[in-house]
Amino acid sequence: MVEPIEHYQDLLSRAHLAFDVEELPKVFLSQADAWTVCTLRYLVPVRQRRRWASEMVLAVSRELADPAHAKRIVSAYPRQEVRLLEDWRLGESSESTA
Repeated sequence: MVEPIEHYQDLLSRAHLAFDVEELPKVFLSQADAWTVCTLRYLVPVRQRRRWASEMVLAVSRELADPAHAKRIVSAYPRQEVRLLEDWRLGESSESTA
């Protein structure tokens, strides 16, 4: 990423924009409704973005599937679980629902 960073910094400087450009890829995690979003930020030429994105998804998938992580990483998808509690109907006892 060194050469693209230098080029991008030069472009920003000529446009009088004061932004820092990260020298190393960064990983950001955030929670969504039922999953974790993993965002990888990296600098590549625009025409190579899809190729690099695909390569990284495949690399992450291979790493997560590594048997060394078998009991350390548990995939929650696809999974469906329904639990009915004994007192699921408000105000009714379990005897009256039988």
